[in-house]
Amino acid sequence: MGNKPRKRAHAAQTPASDLSRALEILLGRGLSSFDDNATYALYHWDDTYQFEFPWKRVNADEFLRPERNKSSSSADGLKKDNGSPYELLGWDRYEFDLGRSYFFLEASDFSGEQADALAEKKYMLSGNQLGEFLHDYQVQRDSLSSTIIIPRVQTDGTLFDAMRAATWTMGGSKGLVTQRDEDAEVDSAWMPRLEAIEDTVLRYHIGMLCQDAKAARCIGAHYEQAQVSGLLKLLETHLHHTAIATWSFGEGQAAAGVFRLSLPSDGTKL
Repeated sequence: MGNKPRKRAHAAQTPASDLSRALEILLGRGLSSFDDNATYALYHWDDTYQFEFPWKRVNADEFLRPERNKSSSSADGLKKDNGSPYELLGWDRYEFDLGRSYFFLEASDFSGEQADALAEKKYMLSGNQLGEFLHDYQVQRDSLSSTIIIPRVQTDGTLFDAMRAATWTMGGSKGLVTQRDEDAEVDSAWMPRLEAIEDTVLRYHIGMLCQDAKAARCIGAHYEQAQVSGLLKLLETHLHHTAIATWSFGEGQAAAGVFRLSLPSDGTKL
């Protein structure tokens, strides 16, 4: 990361701005209370993205070009702002940083020198490492089809940017959910807290990401604060990243988490 402190992405925001305040409500503390020199990232796992990943077409070099210091707002893939949660709260708005995403390969799919090389890394590779592996060995792409992919969303490394990407607020007033849905139901524990968000559109949008467990099965997301479940636990157990804020979607079809990254022992940049 270097020794020079990085300027916070929310420094240009008014401290009392609705967005900053909304994010602080979710975090339960002020943005300025977090370590400014740490690196924060959003990981968004989705079973559809994993199922549709184009292993047979993707070039190994695509894993070797990690993007750095690119804000989520400049990477927002918003196509149409129709106010629908089904259109606006999805992974297709993200640009994924494949080089710094993580790939957990299935040991039974490899043998010989390939298996030996992967065993050294416990079958857990960053995108950069996967790209190098694909260059070094003649890998049958079919052997990668069962790989667990935990994509890292393109952000600038600050907590503010990771949180606004996690809440799909990186487009400012654009891309906020405005369509009312009869199935939506904000979790009772969060309803009074969200009342502190003065902007009614932003409040409704954030409320879609604080649905109760039943409603989140079909719309929006259930906010789990810093509790980590499902495949995101691999980021804790294998990489020792620290969860800051997490969400679950549907009945386990997707999960997202903002993590404070643990500095690799080899000094690799995050």
